[in-house]
Amino acid sequence: MAFTEANIRRAHNERAASRKVREEIEAVLLEASNQIHRAWEKSTSELATRATEVTDARNGIQAQLSKVAVCPLSVIERFKELEKDYGEETSFTF
Repeated sequence: MAFTEANIRRAHNERAASRKVREEIEAVLLEASNQIHRAWEKSTSELATRATEVTDARNGIQAQLSKVAVCPLSVIERFKELEKDYGEETSFTF
């Protein structure tokens, strides 16, 4: 009878130890999952911020380019107007 009781106690202790290990594993997996989720959210947010910055920079560059592209044309047109106003004595070559 003592042998049976010892086996029952040992089995009970092993089940308790097994339950404890499973709970610890579950806690570690849950924490790892939470860390991965937070890292994912942070990287997604940073990527969205970077995409916005790149878009804003591109739009700014395009705005400056359109201003720069218009400027030489207006200068050339102004020279042509001056040439018409003052005649052929002031000839500009483009």
